[in-house]
This record gives sequence, structure tokens and C-alpha cells, in this order.
Amino acid sequence: MAEGVVFFGVQKLWELLNRESSRLNGIDEQVEGLKRQLGRLQSLLKDADARKHESERVRNFLEDVKDIVYDAEDLIESFLLKKFKGKEKGIMRQARRLACFLVDRREFASDIEGITKRISEVIEGMQSLGIQQIIDGGRSLCLQDRKREQREIRQTFPNNTESDLVGVKQSVEELVSHLVENDYIQVVSIYGMGGIGKTTLARQVFHHDMVRCHFDGFAWVCVSQEFTRKHVWQRILQELRPHDGSILQMDEYTLQGQLFELMETGRYIVVLDDVWKEEDWDRIKPVFPQKRGWKLLLTSRNEGVGLHADPTCFAFRPRILTPHEKFRVDDEMEAMGKKMVAYCGGLPLAVKVLGGLLAKKRTVPEWKRVCDNIGTLIVGKSGLDDSNLNSVHRVLSLSYEDLPTLDLADSPYIVSAPSFQCLSLLRVLHLSRVKFEGGKMPSSIGELIHLRFLSLYKAGISHIPSSLRKLKLLYYLNLRVDVASPVHVPNVLKEMQELRYLLLPVSMHDKTKLELGDLVNLEYLWRFSTKHSSVTDLFCMTKLRELNVFITGGCNSETLSSSLHQLRDLEVLSLHDRQETHVAYHRGEIVPDCTHLKDLVLAMHMPRFPHQYGFPPYLAHIWLMHCSMEEDPMPILEKLLCLKSLVLTCGAFVGNRMVCSKGGFPQLCALKLSEQEELEEWIVEEGSMPCLRTLTIDKC
Repeated sequence: MAEGVVFFGVQKLWELLNRESSRLNGIDEQVEGLKRQLGRLQSLLKDADARKHESERVRNFLEDVKDIVYDAEDLIESFLLKKFKGKEKGIMRQARRLACFLVDRREFASDIEGITKRISEVIEGMQSLGIQQIIDGGRSLCLQDRKREQREIRQTFPNNTESDLVGVKQSVEELVSHLVENDYIQVVSIYGMGGIGKTTLARQVFHHDMVRCHFDGFAWVCVSQEFTRKHVWQRILQELRPHDGSILQMDEYTLQGQLFELMETGRYIVVLDDVWKEEDWDRIKPVFPQKRGWKLLLTSRNEGVGLHADPTCFAFRPRILTPHEKFRVDDEMEAMGKKMVAYCGGLPLAVKVLGGLLAKKRTVPEWKRVCDNIGTLIVGKSGLDDSNLNSVHRVLSLSYEDLPTLDLADSPYIVSAPSFQCLSLLRVLHLSRVKFEGGKMPSSIGELIHLRFLSLYKAGISHIPSSLRKLKLLYYLNLRVDVASPVHVPNVLKEMQELRYLLLPVSMHDKTKLELGDLVNLEYLWRFSTKHSSVTDLFCMTKLRELNVFITGGCNSETLSSSLHQLRDLEVLSLHDRQETHVAYHRGEIVPDCTHLKDLVLAMHMPRFPHQYGFPPYLAHIWLMHCSMEEDPMPILEKLLCLKSLVLTCGAFVGNRMVCSKGGFPQLCALKLSEQEELEEWIVEEGSMPCLRTLTIDKC
């Protein structure tokens, strides 16, 4: 679909040119010419997309556009990376670089003119076929049909239940408890970027046993970007009164009255899926009375929609899978994966084709179908031999040109130095559990300058090459390698300023010193060590959502505290003190006052526990270990109203008596007491922990 891959690609190229215009100085004329042609091309794409089923030539033109966009993007990124590389010190070096840069700029200007000419030829070809420009605001029957198709594609249904879900159970239970057990919350909102799992979570909540027992009626409506209020009201009333045949004949006035009366007299839950704007809620809300009883669960890309519907709304953002959860999925399919990789005979080409086949298959049954038909799917025969290698090459080349991805995860084969030199356009590279010759990653990894995703999880590497500094466009970098001895990481990560997700090695060499303060876009940072990095680097990482810190020296509690208090968007915080001489951390010094903080792990010497007001208000999960708390922490913890699970382990408490008071822990569902060797008496008063479902006592 042109408005999908092709249109998005053209738009992305346009945005790249605008964003980097200041760095493309000196070739303004060529860049402006390219932008003009892109504007003309965009106005043709809608009509071309509507006609692509009528003509093979139109489809070919759209493929040409896709190739041109990829070539232009690679050309611009390569030029900008060369320019960045040229920032050297010294007069002679700068003079040499200037001379080379002038040559590069002339070549780049010529290449841009070539791209512009190719676009002009495509435009002329499209116009010769009668394809018309459609400016924003114009409409045609084909486009109206297309809009209808898009609405149908986006339409969601409550009965599309998924299985084999990972990482959602805890989130579902938290959402259910707010809908069922918390009378003070009327609206629950699930918000976040597209694809993060909002609708999946909503379905699980909608069908949850506790929800089904608690409410009298259930309605699910997909609102989406374009909707009519009357249709939404009709759908809600139809689901609450499924046998009423007169609903479709009702006008808006009657619908509003009927729904308003229903909501006043019963307990109903309504799911509004995919609400785009605050104004959309304003159009829908007249059917919801002030009287409590009904509950609303809505999903939106915009956090403000839920808060606009109700200022006391519980706004929930689904989290991304942790590395542990991600590899749980892999482990469940490990046997089939190894069988399929073994069938490929060690040929990376065949492994690549297999990766493409599995890319959109996420469940065990889907993997089983591929596994059962592996020979036919890859080469059309029962094995790989010389007569059918061309088939593999052909499929690989198509995949490589379309979506550059290479997945060698779990491959038992040795990767040697030349491996990356011919893959310069690659965007995604999985090297999880791959063994490298001599434990050294080839320096040719630096040639993959367009790489966005690199995973070395459990890879056999003892040395990270400094050429990694060239990968300036990386979004995701997993350096949690499999090593028997500490790994040296060169100080090059500071140059990857687009990074969002960074996992550092479990054990790094003493000489490793990393400057990370420039990584201002990071959202996930795992295994940050105060021994190898300065804690003041955290000051600038204000977008962090998940942070795992190992305190191993070179840090005092005041500096750590002031750094953490800058991270206002933190949702998950894990602090581990590994110093030989324990520092006593006191009330209010460590736990930041972050409204969004949900998960907290404290593994540090803390004889004086923070007061309840030293904790963020929405903490849902706390794990305490090695704290050596001398006073009973329960009188403080039991006042955290949103707490769902609590773990005290490995000498978290060194006293001998604990008391849980009546009315304490109102939302606690799971409690684990482990290795509390000094504990002799635990008093639980009647009415404490009314929602407790799981209790674990071990080695106490």
C-alpha cells in the first residue's frame, strides 16, 4: 500500500531533509530541488495507490519509488556520518579533512541531483498513465473506499483473545483491581504508542473473571480516528441490550436518554478502544452520568484523553518486555528454533530466509506450522544442496533489499572477520548466543552505519571493538554478552546519541570508563555501574523510564540522590549496592519522588527505612533485600495504598517482630518473606491485607 510503506517512506525522507537542513549547508539548491520533487510525488501517491490493482506498470512505479527512497536515505545518512567523523582537532588535520569534505560535498550534490532526476522520471511515467495529483482536502471515490478499508482494518473486537502472552499478567491484575476494587476511580486509561499492547491489555481485562463477576453488563466499542457519535452510542446500547431491535431506528436524542438511564441504574463497564483526541471524549460523554456504578476503560495514544475524561483517572502505560521476558518467549520455542536452524545446514543465507518467515509469527502453533514445512518454505525441497542454493540467494536478496534484517540468534556457528563487510545497508542485527572466533567481534561491525538494532545477548565475546563508535544511528544496543571474565567496553557509546535502549555487560574490565552523559534520549538503561561511569551522567537522562544501577564505588549517597531526583518519568528503579564497605542510606536520600514510579528494587544497607511519605504514591511492586532494617518496615509499607506485591528477602529485616495492622495493605495481592533469619514473631491483625492471594514464607 502506497499510503503504508511507500507513502511513509517518502514522508520520512522529507522529514530527514527538513531536520538536517542546517547540516546540509552548501548544497541548498540540490536539497530544495529534491524536496520540490518529493512534494509533487506525494500528491501523486494517493491516486497511484488507488489504481495499483488496475496496472502492473503502476505497481512497478511504486516499487521504483520505494527503491529511490531507500537509496536517498542511505545517501544522506552516509554523508552526515562522514561530516560528523570529520570533526578532528589540529590545523593540519582540519585542512586535510576540509579538502576531502569539499570533494565529498561535490559528489553528494551530484548524487542528490541523480536522485531528483530519478524521481522526475517516475513522476513523468505516472502522469503518462493518467495518475492525477490529489492535494490534501481532495477526495475521490477510491480514496473514500480506501478510508473505509483503513477503518475496517483498525476495527478491534473484544473476542479476539490471544494466547501465549508474556509480560501482561501483572499489568492485567493491576488494571482489574482498579476497576473492581477501587470505588474512587471511575475511569481507567491505557495509553502509549501504537503497537505497545493497549488493545491486548484491554481485552484481557474485559474478559477477566473478576470483571465478569463484578459488572452487570459489558460493552466494547472501537472509536478510532474517524467516528460518528450516533454509531458509538448505538454500539454501546446494542451490547448492553442485545435483544432490542429498535436501537438502529433511534435518533441521537433517544439514544442518549436510554443510555443515560441505563448507566444510572446498573453496574456496567464500557471499553472505548482507540480514542484519539480529548475532543472525541467530549462528543461521547453525554451518555455517562455523574453517579458512580459504571466504569470506563479507554485506550488512547494520548495520555491526556483519560485525564480529560476524569482528573482522578488511573492512567496506565504498558511497559516494554524486559530482557528476561523477551527470552522467555524464545525459550518456549527453543526446541523448534534449533531444529529449523539445524535444517539450514549452517548457511547464513538460509538462516536469514528462516528469520523472514518467522518475523511475524509469534505463537507456538504458527512456529510449528513453519517447522513442519521448513523444507518447502525455504527451498521447495527436503534439504539444501547446490541445485537449489540459487533459490535461497534469490529470496535473501529480495528480503535484503526490502527490509534489511539479519537474525543469527542461537546459531552454533563461528562468525569470522569478513562477515559484515557486504551488509552495509543492514538495519537490524541479532547476534544473540553467537560464538565469535577468538572471542573477538570483527571490527567490520563498524561498516553497518545504518544499523538501528544490535543484540549481543549471551554472545561469545570478550572484547568489544572500538569501531562500534560508527554506529551512530543505533536505537537499541544489548551488550549483555556471555563471558567467563570481565569485558572491556571502549568509551564509544557516548557517540550513539540516538540510543533509547542500552544494556551493559554484567562484568566489565577495571580499565573500562564510559561517558554516558550525552545519551539524552535513553529510556531504558540496565546495569549502569558507578565504578565504570559517573553517576552525574544520569542528570541528563531525563527521558529514562527504567533504570538499573549497581553501586560499586566512586559514588556518594548525596550525588546519587540528586541524580535520581532529576528522573521524573521513571517507572522502574533497581538499586544494588555492591561496595565492600556498606554506606548507610537514610530516609529520603535515595527513593526519588517520581509520580510514575511503579516498581522499586532496593538491595542496599538501609537500617533506617524511608517514611511512607518518602515513597511515590503509585508504587505497585517493592522488592527489598540486604537492607538490614532494624525497625519493623510494615507500619510504613502497609500505608502504600497502591502496593500489589511485596518481597522481603536476604536479610531485608534484621529485627525479630513484625506487625501488620488492621486495614493495612488494602491492595496487596502477593507477599513473600524469604531468608529473614532473625524473625521470630509475625502478628497479622484481622482486616489486614484483604486482597492477599499469594503468601510465600521461605527460610525464616
